[in-house]
Amino acid sequence: MSKKTRIGVKKDYRNVKLSAPLDRGSEEFHSHEAKHPSEVELLGTKDVVCVPRTTTIMGAVKTMAEHSVRRVPVVDAGSRILEGIVLTTHIVDFLGGGDRHNLVKNKYKGNLLAAINEEVREIMDENVPAISVRATFSDALDTMIEKGVGGLPLLNNEDRVVGIITERDVIKFVAGKTPEATTHPNTRLPSFEGYLRKLSEKHVKDYMSDEVISMSPEETITEGMRVMISHGFRRIPLIRDGVLVGVVTASDILRYLATGEVFEKLVMGMTHEAFDVPIRTLVRKDVVTIGKMAKLKDAALKMVENQVGCLPVIQKRNLVGIITERDIVSSLVE
Repeated sequence: MSKKTRIGVKKDYRNVKLSAPLDRGSEEFHSHEAKHPSEVELLGTKDVVCVPRTTTIMGAVKTMAEHSVRRVPVVDAGSRILEGIVLTTHIVDFLGGGDRHNLVKNKYKGNLLAAINEEVREIMDENVPAISVRATFSDALDTMIEKGVGGLPLLNNEDRVVGIITERDVIKFVAGKTPEATTHPNTRLPSFEGYLRKLSEKHVKDYMSDEVISMSPEETITEGMRVMISHGFRRIPLIRDGVLVGVVTASDILRYLATGEVFEKLVMGMTHEAFDVPIRTLVRKDVVTIGKMAKLKDAALKMVENQVGCLPVIQKRNLVGIITERDIVSSLVE
C-alpha cells in the first residue's frame, strides 16, 4: 500500500515531558557496564554537541554548522540539566516567518540582527523525548516513531545525557555500515543481516512520500523558507523545465546563515540582500536519486554512501516522490 503522506511532515512532540542532565564527552558514556555495552550505546554518538541556554541563536547556528548536526540539546551551564533542544527547522521557522519569527516581529520590531543575538532558549522546544542508555535497539526505533523525532538523547542512571542516537545511526546499522558496533566482542545488537533482508523485500514505491511540492531554482531563499514552514517540510526539491536540479534542506539554509558574508550583511541591516537570492545557490552537491521500484535496501545504502537524509524518486525522468531516513526507519517495525 502506497503511503500518501507529505514530504517531511513536521511532528509536534512538545507535549512529551521528559528531561535530563546533559554531558559532553565519552567517559560517562562507557561508565555503565563497560564490558557489556547496550544496543543503543554501541550505535549512538558518544560526544554530544550541546549549548547552554544563554548561547545566542547565532551561536547555536554556528555550532550546528560547525559540527554538521541537525539538532543541539540546550542545557543549564551549571547543573547540565537538559532544558530543551534546537533543530535546524526551528532556525528556518525563526528566520522565515513561522511562530518563532514573532520574536523578531514583536520584541525586536523587525530587527533580525538584534533578535538573532537573543538567547537560544527563546526558540527551543522545552520538552525532549529521551531514552535510557540501557535501552534496546527496538526501544529506540519504537520511540522515534511514536514521538516523531529523528534523534533521542541517551540517559544514564543519574539522568545525565551521555550520548544520542539518531535515524542516521539506525540507517547506517541496518545497511551494515557500523562495523565497529557489529564486531564488538560483547555486542548485544541484533543481527543487522535480518534487517537488511527485510529491506530487501520492500520497494521504495510503498514507503515514499508521493505528494511532492517543489520550487524553481530561481525563487529566493526567503520563499524557500516560507514553503518549508507552511508545509512543515525539511527539504525542497528544485525543478527547472521539468528536470530535477537539486534538493535544498533546512541544514543548507543553516550553513548559509553561518557564513561570514551573510552575517556581515545582517550586521549592515541588509536582511533582504542576504535572503532574497536564488535558492539554487544553496545546492551543495549533485543530486542522488533512486527509482520507485528499487528495494529499500538500495535506498538505505545510497543514503549512507552519499551522506544524505533523503532520495528523490524518479520515474521516466519525472520526480514522483521522496524517500527519507524516517520512511526507512518506519518500515523496520512492521
